Parts: sequence; C-alpha cells; structure tokens
Amino acid sequence: MSNWIYNGIELSEPPKGVYGFLYAIYAGGKIYFGKKTFTYSRTKRLSERARKEANTRKRKVKTVTDSQWRDYYGSCKPLLEWIEQNGKEDVNRIILGFAKTKQDLTYWEMVLLVREEVLFRDDVWNGNVLAKFYKGKINQLIN
Repeated sequence: MSNWIYNGIELSEPPKGVYGFLYAIYAGGKIYFGKKTFTYSRTKRLSERARKEANTRKRKVKTVTDSQWRDYYGSCKPLLEWIEQNGKEDVNRIILGFAKTKQDLTYWEMVLLVREEVLFRDDVWNGNVLAKFYKGKINQLIN
C-alpha cells in the first residue's frame, strides 16, 4: 500500500494548524489532482433525553471526526476502478501543499486544476473542475 508522501517524507499525522491538503495521485500512467481534509465537522441536534443526560441546555453539539485521509485514493471513479483491478502497489500519493481553511483549500485546488489544464490533457484522470466545467464540454482558447 502506498502512503502519503510530502517532500520525500511519509506523512503519518497532520501538521498543526492545517485544514487539508492538495495532492497528486500517479497511477496507470496518469495523474489525478485533488484536495482532502484531515477532519470532518458535523453539527448534531441533541434530543431532550441527551440534553438531560449531558446536563446541558444546548440543543446542538459540534463533533469533529477523522476523515480517513490515510486510506483515501480520490473520488474519481475510473481511477478507483483502475486501483481495484491493478492494486495499490503501483500507486504514488504525493501531497503538493497544505491549506489552513476550507476556502483556501477549494481555491488552491481550482488554481491547480486550471494551471495544469486537466480538461485538455489525456494523461489526467480528472474529468471536471469544481463540478461545473467538464472534460469535452470546454474548448481550448482560440489564438
């Protein structure tokens, strides 16, 4: 199994003060770019019984859980199918950079995808940018 690598070092714990990371996954002669958070935050509504048991008047509680980032191989279905058929041995997962906030992470992912021109390259697994712009639906600029 391949692990996440950052600057040549295997990452086992998230750095302090970081929300998520941008990554590249190399598999099957292609590359996939994406973003991943280290944790998920959820707001859960407390029942009357749960409030009494916790001895609180709060109606909602915020929970933070691990995102299972260590086992993450992207959200691209064709890539995940390739990994299922060929195994994880020839897959390299590289962290390109870290972001402090959710907004930063989304912005820099978009910048990366546009800069790499993922919609116009055959050696890239990505099929869209921001789920708004899709491969084959956007034309290259005419000079």
